[in-house]
Amino acid sequence: MKEWILSVFFLQNKLKDLAAQIDSEIKIYSLSLTMDTNKLFDKVMQLQDKRRRVVNFKVLYDIMKDNLSASEKTILADSAKGNSFNEIGQKLNVSKSTAARYFKQAIDKCTNVAHSLNFTLERFKKEYGDILLIHKTASKFSKNN
Repeated sequence: MKEWILSVFFLQNKLKDLAAQIDSEIKIYSLSLTMDTNKLFDKVMQLQDKRRRVVNFKVLYDIMKDNLSASEKTILADSAKGNSFNEIGQKLNVSKSTAARYFKQAIDKCTNVAHSLNFTLERFKKEYGDILLIHKTASKFSKNN
């Protein structure tokens, strides 16, 4: 679950651009004059579903963020960027072990939020595993932990 939570925090600034990119794809398909109507409809519906899931990923970030203290937000964001607990601790004027403890508390809070929204590890994989940017990011965090 931790790799998905870190992905939410790592990607939060990129999700708006991803949704806009999907909108552009939808527009291109909608203007197609050569594609079979049924295939076109199916493709546009698939893209709309993908866009919905990207927007939901952003909403999930907003809900998680709202349940964290300022320090916990900083720790998750910095950890998602690859900063060590030592670096994060220095930034927040706390020890490395305190930064690690805050990180665990933040992950636990976000996990509880995810569970309250019926997100399990399996649901994250099912909902977002086929969105390349999100999948690659979660895989990166999975390998790093």
